[in-house]
Amino acid sequence: MLIDETFFNGLMNIPNIAEPEPNNRSANILSELIDISEEEVLSLAFGMEMWNDFKKNYQRDVNYKKIIDGDTYQKDGKSHYWKGLIYGKYSNRSLLVDYVYCRYHTHNVTQNSEFGQVAADVKIGQKASSTPKITKAWNSFLTQFQGGRFNGGDGLTPEGNPYWIVPRRLGNGYGVSYYNGSQGGEVSLLQYLSDNKDNFPLLQESIGFGLEFKNSFGI
Repeated sequence: MLIDETFFNGLMNIPNIAEPEPNNRSANILSELIDISEEEVLSLAFGMEMWNDFKKNYQRDVNYKKIIDGDTYQKDGKSHYWKGLIYGKYSNRSLLVDYVYCRYHTHNVTQNSEFGQVAADVKIGQKASSTPKITKAWNSFLTQFQGGRFNGGDGLTPEGNPYWIVPRRLGNGYGVSYYNGSQGGEVSLLQYLSDNKDNFPLLQESIGFGLEFKNSFGI
């Protein structure tokens, strides 16, 4: 695994995973979701052939290490920057953490019982909606994965220009939002792979994944 339970602290905190409990349920669920999520996200980005090769060789292949650690490169006379699958000055961060965070909390909205699915019981404090935090994590994941920025509800940027996201293959690269354009700067994972596809002969580029940003209601 590229990430583990130690990544889930600070802003992306998942409580109680280190606390004693019968069958170590929370930690086991998190570990399983990390495994599932890494394959879901990276096989989608790479294609299955590259994903299988990546799993075997990411610790020694120079170009695979750049996917993990980040890279700066030139294209069309402009400098571009991919911050990496794992980054962070004060704590380890990753788009994979955001994705797993969404999966974990969505999974734990209800629990199994002899009567079917029931809402999780709260021992301390009051129940509150998890939707805003899940939505924020999802939009953060999507920005890093395929580009774009989550805007306000009026469909306009702060400058009053129309806001748009094109999460599909266009010409020589993946479409990005008004904010990312083609002026250089930070790029998404899909853009990085597309811009450097000569370094990744097994890459299977997709024509679009249909992943969409969510609003504050989670829709």
